[in-house]
Amino acid sequence: MLLQRFYLVPLYLYPSLHTVACQLLCDAVGGAYLGVNFIISHNYEGVRTVLSDADRSKHVKRDWAFEQVSGPVKLA
Repeated sequence: MLLQRFYLVPLYLYPSLHTVACQLLCDAVGGAYLGVNFIISHNYEGVRTVLSDADRSKHVKRDWAFEQVSGPVKLA
């Protein structure tokens, strides 16, 4: 339904390159807004995970991006 309302209906009513450019600009601005806020919220230095005292000794600080690709640390 979103695809029809956001992409197909405007193109049907106003078939021009300007319509496509406006849609692409809207996607780019929205994507940049969401992406920047996601990166800031997940990499803020002041944020700490909630760990009990027993779990703090096991905690290993790692890069967030590396963690997303490789998965959580498996402690033996």
